[in-house]
Amino acid sequence: MKTNSIILILSIVMGCSCSSHKKPDKKDSTKKISNKINYHIINSAVVAKNKYTSFPLVDSLKKLFTISDTMQHAYGNDDPVSDLTQKIAATLGAILSNPQITKQNMDSLLKCQDLGIVHSDDKKLWIFNWYENTGGSYRSNVSIIYCITPSGKRCIAHDDSDNGGGAGENRFVANGAWYNNIYKLSSQNDDLYLCTGSGVGCNTCVYATATVIQLTKDSANFSYPAFISDELDNSGEEKHQPYFLLGTRGDDIKDFHFDDKKQTLHFTYLTDDSSPIKKEENEKSKKISRKLIFNGKIFIGNGYE
Repeated sequence: MKTNSIILILSIVMGCSCSSHKKPDKKDSTKKISNKINYHIINSAVVAKNKYTSFPLVDSLKKLFTISDTMQHAYGNDDPVSDLTQKIAATLGAILSNPQITKQNMDSLLKCQDLGIVHSDDKKLWIFNWYENTGGSYRSNVSIIYCITPSGKRCIAHDDSDNGGGAGENRFVANGAWYNNIYKLSSQNDDLYLCTGSGVGCNTCVYATATVIQLTKDSANFSYPAFISDELDNSGEEKHQPYFLLGTRGDDIKDFHFDDKKQTLHFTYLTDDSSPIKKEENEKSKKISRKLIFNGKIFIGNGYE
């Protein structure tokens, strides 16, 4: 973890309950800071031992959410909303790195009005969502992934937004969606999970999305080639990507769901100028129904044609 990230997390752990997060006073000695940190560590250990469901980090996270709706988005370098989003991400990351907390019932412990929590039935894969509070008509969400790999290793990953921090190509392509379902896919050789969600792109743009995450022995792979892309590669051949994105206008998405028993993704939409099959000018909207079937390795079918 980078030094700046550590400082950021420690500042939250020491408890800031207002919307203006001040830096530690220069007069505050290193010893005093260490004492504060040790107090929270000891307190967390006592709480865990006594099986209470209250942790300073969790309390800090909930305090951050209580002020998130009161803040106004401002464009520029000094954006308090962006700063708050990064603090929420850092605090949640610290929570998920604490085994004393993750051994608890996280569904109830982390329950918060503005935090979405969804997990697979086996609780090996979790997605935490919250509204980025961008203001205006664009309602993007931030996602953090928490997973337990087949070897038992616990991994935390941020989405591909600018707020999650970190770097690298293996990032969860969240598309700014709010995720509400995770399904274990039937595969003999791989631990694959399908995550479904939806979002609002602008005043009239809406979308639904499905993305596959692969749990390898010691990590998570967010680049699994599960779906046929709407683009061709350099040689003109079909490309594959980890997600399928269905975008339309208004309420033209009529159905988007995954049938767990049949391992089939169903979707129905009305054609418009943003849908995969476009409506021509002066043409009436057509009802398009498609299904993508998982064959144990990839989804068969092209949802963009």
